[in-house]
Amino acid sequence: MARSVQAVPLLEQWGAEVRRSIQHAGCDEIHDLRVASRRLAQMIAALKQAMRGAGKIRRRLKETIRLAGAVRDYDITAKLLGKSGAPARLNSRLRARRAAAADELVAALRLIEERNLAKKWRAKIPAETGSLAVAAGQLLQRAAKRLFARAARMGDGPRELHKMRIAAKKLRYTMELLPFSPQHLEPIKQLQSKLGDINDYESARRLVAKEGASRKLLDRLKGAQEKKTQKFRRFWKHEFEGNEDGWMAILTHPSETVKSRN
Repeated sequence: MARSVQAVPLLEQWGAEVRRSIQHAGCDEIHDLRVASRRLAQMIAALKQAMRGAGKIRRRLKETIRLAGAVRDYDITAKLLGKSGAPARLNSRLRARRAAAADELVAALRLIEERNLAKKWRAKIPAETGSLAVAAGQLLQRAAKRLFARAARMGDGPRELHKMRIAAKKLRYTMELLPFSPQHLEPIKQLQSKLGDINDYESARRLVAKEGASRKLLDRLKGAQEKKTQKFRRFWKHEFEGNEDGWMAILTHPSETVKSRN
């Protein structure tokens, strides 16, 4: 079972990704920074009752995720436009926007380094947190219930699917704090990925629309997004729909096996 000692490696990894992104805010660096930030945020959420200043730390991480996400949206859009086709002028404007977003992120990361926040946060991690496993388990239960609640109200709109994607992310990163087998973690990772694909197209459509993209390009992106949505729905139906009790049993007792959906 996870213990508080895991918080230190997660914090150190996050600090390393902050420094790496300051040196070069490329696609890979931004992706890794976001993942490290989300993982650390879930650990802090589990420790919040025993850790001084947990709320302030989580707000700082949330801001880092937001700034990094703004950069990543441009990276993803560039990748998707490579498949859909876009005029050089539009690509040029998007690159300029991306550079400005990266500058804002790096400025915030430099401030984190200057204030030595990683070291200060490490000093706040409690030496003894025997209740961490219980807290993480409770967090996990809430995350799972939230996911299925979102699914029950799921529509085709981007707002509903976005909420479900966030719920899937929180469930995944909480599961990673506990000893779940790849067999149980992999479907959650795939769920997050498929919802992320839908959101990528939604972000791309929003960004290029602001830059005056043609209706033809917007329709191409919309069509691709709808195909991703269909794939997600098939996956959800096969792996999760009607099996809430089975998944809740797994999350309560990791040694059990999710009932087959075949």
